Amino acid sequence: MKYLVYFGSLMLLFISCQRDADVTTVEQTEAALVAKVLSQQPSVELSESLNKGLYKGIFASYDLVDKGMVFLNLQNDGNVEAAVRFVKGKRPDAYFVGNQDVQDSNTYHFKSELGSFTATVSSGNDIQIKHFNFTGRDHYISAFKSRSLADVTVAFGTYVDDADPSFAGNWDAIHAGSLAPAPPGHSNSNLMLLDKVVISKQGNMFTSTDTPSDNDSFVEPCFYGSMFPQAWFYESDNNSYREFIGYNQTTTFANRMANWSLSYYVLDGIYSYDTPVCNSSEAAGYGSWSWDGRSGRLRVDSLSDL
Repeated sequence: MKYLVYFGSLMLLFISCQRDADVTTVEQTEAALVAKVLSQQPSVELSESLNKGLYKGIFASYDLVDKGMVFLNLQNDGNVEAAVRFVKGKRPDAYFVGNQDVQDSNTYHFKSELGSFTATVSSGNDIQIKHFNFTGRDHYISAFKSRSLADVTVAFGTYVDDADPSFAGNWDAIHAGSLAPAPPGHSNSNLMLLDKVVISKQGNMFTSTDTPSDNDSFVEPCFYGSMFPQAWFYESDNNSYREFIGYNQTTTFANRMANWSLSYYVLDGIYSYDTPVCNSSEAAGYGSWSWDGRSGRLRVDSLSDL
């Protein structure tokens, strides 16, 4: 009898170990799939395609718990798939298997164990998804075409009304390809200009509607002292320095103009602001905004790789 008990114990141990191994294998497989999507480089041949290629942008929940960079592979390498790398929210990266709609070539469907969504590429070569369920939370996506010479870059942030902390949401700035020469005294590189700002409030998402003619030039007051064409992103050649800077900017949401200023930079791993005053620590610094009769602070969560 004791041999049967011993044998039974061994079987239970084997089954338990096998289950753990299966879970580990699944996690490793998903991690490999995510890594494959994240390592995609934009196809030069598809740079002008209206419904194929590599798209990147924001993936976020309205309750401010989840936020990350979304990567949509729309036949960039012949496959249809997507992945999310979280910058906020204690979650591992997520992988979505996808397929192109059989009736509408501009529409793609994606699913994972935690949620699914449908993406339709607009005539402007962007993707806007205002609501879909992921891990039981209401999420949204704002993504743009990534090109070999004009990758997509994001400054992830949040805003809050100083007088009413319940009025808060995501505030994310996106570079989607616009470039301009840096002014004298800055660098010999092109500046990656701000193209879109996406904000959320409760269950609503707003994308800025400004055009290049609405750009706001300004003099950077703390370090360069030069005139810049509008808010920009920049990264040094050795990746030791990154910045996102914009002063006295106007951005339109829902036909109402917002004003904001924000200067944020990373030097050798140390995060700092030049707003509200020059050389403010990450803890003391913040940007400012006003919109629709309200005003408050902007904070940066993370700068995506430039």
